[in-house]
Formats: sequence, C-alpha cells, structure tokens
Amino acid sequence: MQRVKKGIAIIVTMMLLSSYLFLTDRNIAEASMVYLQDDFQDGNFTSPAWTTSGGTWAVATDAANASNKVLNQTHTSQEAYITAGNSSWGDYTYQMKVRHGDGGAFVGLIARYQDANNYYMFRMNPVSTSTLELSKKVGGTSTLLGSKTDFTMSSGTWYTLKVEVSGGKIKCFVNDSLIFDTVDTALASGKVGIRSNWGTFQADEATVTTNNLGVAATLFLLKNETAVSNAKVQWTPVTGATRYDVTRSVNNGAYAALQSVTGTSLDDYGLTVGSSYKYQVKAYAGTTQLASAESIAYVPYTLPAGLTTFDNTQASTLKTPNELKVGNTYYRFNFVGKAEGGFGQMIQQTSTDDINYGNDQVVLSYTDHADLNNCKFEGISIVYHAPTNKFVFWAHYENSTDYTLGRVSVASATPGQSFTFHKSFRPAGNDSRDLSLFRDDDGSAYLISTANTNTDTILYKLTSNWLDVDYQVSVIYDNMHRELPSMIKKDGIYYLFSSQAAGWYPSQPMYSAATQIGGSWSELRTVGNTSTFSAQSGGVVRVKQNGGANYVMVAFRWMFGWAGVVNGQTEQRLMPISFSNGFAFYDYFDQVMYNAANDIVVPVQNGKLLSQGKISTAQSVLASGPASYANDGNYLTEWVGTSVAWPHWWKVDLGSVQSIRNVQISWWMLKGSEGFYQYKIETSTDNVNWTVAADRTGNTSYGFTSDTLAASARYVRINMVNADLHNNPGNWYTPRLFEVKVFGNDSGAVTAASRWQSHNYPTRYVANDAGTAKIVENPTLANSEWNMVPGLADPTGVSFQLKSNPALYLRHSSYVLYAQTNSGGTFAADATFYRVPGLADSSKFSFQSYNYPTRYIRHSGFNLRIDPISTAAEQGDATFAAQ
Repeated sequence: MQRVKKGIAIIVTMMLLSSYLFLTDRNIAEASMVYLQDDFQDGNFTSPAWTTSGGTWAVATDAANASNKVLNQTHTSQEAYITAGNSSWGDYTYQMKVRHGDGGAFVGLIARYQDANNYYMFRMNPVSTSTLELSKKVGGTSTLLGSKTDFTMSSGTWYTLKVEVSGGKIKCFVNDSLIFDTVDTALASGKVGIRSNWGTFQADEATVTTNNLGVAATLFLLKNETAVSNAKVQWTPVTGATRYDVTRSVNNGAYAALQSVTGTSLDDYGLTVGSSYKYQVKAYAGTTQLASAESIAYVPYTLPAGLTTFDNTQASTLKTPNELKVGNTYYRFNFVGKAEGGFGQMIQQTSTDDINYGNDQVVLSYTDHADLNNCKFEGISIVYHAPTNKFVFWAHYENSTDYTLGRVSVASATPGQSFTFHKSFRPAGNDSRDLSLFRDDDGSAYLISTANTNTDTILYKLTSNWLDVDYQVSVIYDNMHRELPSMIKKDGIYYLFSSQAAGWYPSQPMYSAATQIGGSWSELRTVGNTSTFSAQSGGVVRVKQNGGANYVMVAFRWMFGWAGVVNGQTEQRLMPISFSNGFAFYDYFDQVMYNAANDIVVPVQNGKLLSQGKISTAQSVLASGPASYANDGNYLTEWVGTSVAWPHWWKVDLGSVQSIRNVQISWWMLKGSEGFYQYKIETSTDNVNWTVAADRTGNTSYGFTSDTLAASARYVRINMVNADLHNNPGNWYTPRLFEVKVFGNDSGAVTAASRWQSHNYPTRYVANDAGTAKIVENPTLANSEWNMVPGLADPTGVSFQLKSNPALYLRHSSYVLYAQTNSGGTFAADATFYRVPGLADSSKFSFQSYNYPTRYIRHSGFNLRIDPISTAAEQGDATFAAQ
C-alpha cells in the first residue's frame, strides 16, 4: 500500500540517517548468522583478518586444483597459530577443511581462543596411530578431554573438521560424523583458529556461524526508586524448545538458578549497585538441551542527575546534539511546501550553541531545477562529507501528486551556501521507495533502498564523494516486503532494522545481522512485539552521536493514517536496544530517561511484573492457544478463543492481593485488516465481585496499549467488548491476545489456599498424610489446602504452607517430601520450589526444586519426592493442576 503524505514542514536538527525526516505472517526463523566466511579465493588472509604466530603462512594455488586457492602452512619445526574473530564470541559452530602433508602436522581447529595459553583444540594426530584428540589448554596447562584411536587418515586427503561450542557443551565432527560430545566449562568465549606443529598442511573453506540462541539484558529503574538495579533479560526463541532455564552469575561467580520459564524474557529485581551480573539461558525440549548462551556483564548503578525524560504515553521528541556541525557553526534545515502541494523550499538555519537558531536562508527552491518544479521528498538524509567540505542530500523523490516515479535524488552544498540539485534517478535501473544512508567506519557510504514497490531491499555503495551510486552490492531481502530500513554497526556487526509493509498501521519489526556489509546476512528475526508497540520500526539512533555505546529505536506512530482516529498526529516511541553477538532486543517502557552528552539511557518501569507465569484462564480456549500463552513472557505466542463471540474475557490470578499500577496488552491484528480493541480492565479480590479499573471502550490504538491505573486486587480480567476493523464494518476477529503484562507492587502476602490435583490421577491431590507428603484420593481440605507463599529461600519461588497448620511446610529430605516445621539449616532451601509450566501439560504446573534444579516434585507409588524427569510417564507424575 502506498502512503499519502501530509504537506507539513519539518525541521532537520540532526542527521538521523535511517529515519524519516520529512513526515510523510509472522514467520519465525531459526536464528543463525555467519560470523566469518573465508575461501581464500581473494589470494590473501587479510579479509577477513587472520593473525599468525609462528609458522610460515601464505595463500597458494591448490596443487590438486589449479582453479582453487588454499591457506598453506609450510614450516616443519615450529608451533604455528593462525586466529580470527572476536574474543567475545561465545557459542558458535566452526568448520574448516584441512589436509596434512607427509609426516603429519598435528593440525587442529582451535575454539574459544583467548591467547596461546587458553583455548580448546580438536586435532588430527596422524603420528600416534591416526588419533583424533580433543583437549583444552587453560593457564598454559593442557588437559586431554577425549581421544579416538581407530580413525584412519592419510596425507593429501581433505577432511572437514567441525567444532560446536554451546555453553559448556563441546561437539566435534569429522566429515559430519560425531567424534566427541563432552562438557567442559573452563572457557566461555574466544576466537577461532588453527594450530599445527612439526609439519605442513593446507586449509580451506572456513566458516563460523552462531548457534541459535542469544541473550542480553537491559538494566532499568523501578519508578520512584533511585538505583538502576533491575534487569530485563531477553533471549531468542529456539525452535522446539519447551522451556528455558535461566541462571545468574554475580561477580564472575558460579551460575545459580533464577527460574525456568516457557517465554523469552524474565525480570530480575533488586540487584546490588556496583556488582557485576551475567546471565545464562539454556533451551530444552523436555530434558534434552537444545542450546545455551551467555550474556555480557551488566553493572547496576545509582540513578544520575541531569536526565531528560521521553514519555512514550504522549507526544515526545528525542533531543540529541546536532551532528551537522562544521567549524563552530551548527546547521539545520526545514522544508516548506507550496500552497498547491509538493516541495517548495529548503531553508537553512545556523547556530553557535545548538540552542538558538536563526539566520534563515533559502538554500534550495523548486525553481532551481526542472526536477524540483513538481515533486516531493521523503526519507531525507543530510550528511557532511568532510573530504570535500560538502553537505550531501539524499531523498526519495516522487511527483507531488502520486508515487509513480520511484526515484532517488541527490544534492550538495558547501556549508553556508546554496545547494546544487544534481539529479533524480533510479539506481541501477531499480525503482526506489523507502531509503536511508549508512556511513561505515572507513568513510565509505551506502544507500539502502526498498525496490519493486517495497518488495525487495537493495544495498548500493556510493561513490567516494557520496554524490552518486557506484554499484549495487546485494539484494539483502528478496520479496520480503520490508520498509523503513535502518542500518547500524555495533561491536563489528552490522544490523539492519526494518518494518513490515503495512501502509500507516503498526506492523511487525524485524532485523538481520552480518559481520560483513556485503553479507551473508542472517534471516529476518523478530524483535519487540508484533506491532512495534503500536508503531512502525523507524530509525536506530546512537544516543551519543560520536562514539556512544547506547542505541535506541525511534519508532513512528503514523496516527493521522489510522482509521477511527480523530485529528491523529505523528508521534515517536523510544525503545532502548540491547545487543548480543548478532542478536538484538528491545521492550516497551512508559518512560525512558536519558542524557545524550553522557551516553546514559535509563528505561523506567511502573512496578514489578506480577503476571508472568501465573495461573490464567479464559472464557474459551483453543487447544493450540491456551490461556497461559498470554502471560508466558513471549510476545509471539497467543491465547486464542474458540469462537467469534463478543464480549470475551481472559483473566489472570496474581496469587495474592497486589497493588496494581500498569497493564500492558499486546493485541492480535491481521495485516491488511488491522483493528483496535474496545475493552475494560476489571479487578477482583475474590474472583466473584468485579470492579472496572479502566474503561477503554473508547480506545483507538492499534496493536498495543499501556494503561496506568490504581487498584488493589488478586485477579485481573481483560473484558474484550469489541474489535473495530479499519476496512470492515463487522467484527470477524476471533478473541485472542498475544501478551498481557500486569505491573505493580509485589506484596509478598500469603495467597488464598490452593489444592493441587495430580495430572494422571485426577481424583488424588497433594496432601499431608501424617507428616509424609503424598497424592491422596479425595483427602480432607485440612490436609490438602496449601498457601502458596513466597519461597522461604527465594521470594521469586514458592513454598507450600499447610493452611490448617501454617507451621508446616512441604520440604524434601533425601529427596522424599514431608510436611514439617522449619528447623533451620537447609530447611528454607529444601522447602522452596519454582513453579514452571507443566511438563506434561503447559496449562498446568510443575515444581522445580530450588537447591536441586534438575529435580522436580513428582509422585512415585503415590509418595511425593523430587527426581530428575526424563520419560513421558514421569512428566505426567510431575504435573499438577491448581483447584
């Protein structure tokens, strides 16, 4: 759908290279990215850069294939290393072909290389009876981790070696046959390379790809507090995963369990200012580990003074220093349209302090060039090219009345003088719609443009003076229908963010990543929620313009183009972005505080997240979309009702009466038939008597809502009254929700009692049987009602307190569960459990031991105990329903 722009003037105060400065089926792919790829056909080992130590290295013609080039090491008496990559690389797959010469070269792949005294090595040892070996070198001491002596190898033959490192797991392959599968946690990250000794060898076709899991955290402030001492941990979804185990390391100590969840995010509260925190996430399908990843370290800090607040709940503007500064003068430009529509003039203003602007001067007019007489510009980028002392202007160029041209346009000027309009044209013959510029570290510049009516996304390199397209680099997206491209480079990795083509309506944000701008680019990956939090993915902006480490997504709310919105404007939404080795994450906060000069970004959350993983129900439930999917911490799973009956409700039991401050809802929409929801947020302390805490039957926001309220309740119900579709007078939507987040104060109060029904013996309940915990058939309430109180050892967990005798708690001893009084010692740890989605049925619950995290409460012979769970029958034994 083409967009119809409004004729308004915009002041260009700085260069947001990837954003619009002139206002104008969700498929989840397995996450992977090429870190490094080198076939040495360029005749060198400098791009990508390899570093040598010892040996004699060169790229040479393959003696067996004159058309092929290989990496050659010819020294016969030295230990030789060659390494590449980044010491922060954690989990990856490293593969390379090797061929050793006569006498054997002890050639091996090295992984997680920190230096010559710390790395893993998978090598061929042809001297020792054709042995394959896996070893580690830590602090200069080598330790053998595995040896295989019956592998036949010969000189002059190519072998493909592969090493997979994921968390503590190490797998090694030869020609795709698994040789070693072991666990070692000595080294968490490092470069890749080759090590050899006492012989010649050749190598070829090196590739390093990420594993399918990345994890990062965003430090945030709880509203009205004074320390940025909380972390929102996020990770990528892994295909086939049924749960994620999250652990935390403090000050580089051992990882300790936080929680097991089914979603892809978790809040961690009350961190210590000045301490260092790292997070590890392991993805499981049942009891099989699929992937593992670790975050970088994060250090909480005291809230600094001098911050500006960006409020996502109302019209706000990100204010960063103007980077269009030449000498002592700042420049900005605004655009004025003609009365009959279309471009009229570009007016330059100057300042010496970036505060007070004046000296208005027309530097480009519709009368300056024939192409300017009846046109409009969109996606304007103005940058300074220092080598030629020129401002360079690029923009999407169209007729003033339609979108039939699909061109780019370019102009330039010496600072302070008028612009020369050079031309409008189709780059490489392709039409061009949404566009942005990207400047690389080496001073080269690129044009990223959507083509074929926003069907494809194409990357072009500009000439050295940035005034023309030099050549087409690649088609990054073919037939993917992406808009608003925005590229950045962070820690040596390129990221390209974009929005789904959806006219003016909120749409799914996605991104790709690459270690080289020419590719290979990763598949499109989701980020945020499915509607960019009621906006469209826009420009990714570095908060501190020169050298800052923090980036934010400036998303656009084109509300003037939304049906049902009266006097709609254009607003921005700001989301801080966190990165992790090719993965990107952001979430929504009502407020974001920042200081651009000091590179500070502080998101503010209105209370703790109270609803994730709590028991939820709905008026109707589709088997494939249970109610629990709407509060599992994953924006991509959804509760789905079974009919189109409206009104329809979904509710969550917070477990106890809580002080509620904020409710955020990610609504389902269909692309092309987007709609907004009319709804009420209702609260109750007893699940019988309900109060309307927020009446939003007048809502006109599409895709996402955030409501501030004040309520004291245990139950929160979303009463969906109707959905208003922009292109249909009737409501044919099936009631459904992606995610509901309830925020507030965690009171820590005792919950109302619950009875826990066995999944596979539904007439039996968890009960106290003369001090022993069992599942008992139709027990008395006095023996089977349990207060689910905050965990005695960890308040994020739970403890079972017998309602009729609050001195008694369920605790394990020698793995057997008893109902006992608190005797001190390990009692608190033995009596604490994490409530996780049911291992046999995710709409129910299982309980993971706090101090034995590989064990879960299960029944055996009707007695309760904690055991590892592996079979389907055991999963049934370990699953319970709240009654």
